[in-house]
Amino acid sequence: MAHAWGTLELLSDKKVWGLKPFEDQYYTIEYPDYELSAPAHTVGRQQDGATPTLVLPFAVVSGKHCVVQRDPATDEVRLTDLSSNGTSVNGRHLGRKNSTVLEDGDK
Repeated sequence: MAHAWGTLELLSDKKVWGLKPFEDQYYTIEYPDYELSAPAHTVGRQQDGATPTLVLPFAVVSGKHCVVQRDPATDEVRLTDLSSNGTSVNGRHLGRKNSTVLEDGDK
């Protein structure tokens, strides 16, 4: 297995109130820290056959929500929003197909 170059940390496993069909369900995330080791990782409600996927079964997460990828030549880590629900980094909305460079500690 490749060496991890980063980690995604799940900040909350609380249910999202009033969003169907998940409004009455809680999910236990077995590993709240997800190590990034492949060049690209997808985050979404569904498994992506092309890249390793962090599956989050929450109503506000799109099937293919975003991609986090690292450029090995520059060590730059970029998040690209693929969602219809929106992705925010540090409280700033990216918007579909937009991306931003991630820094250590970004939320």
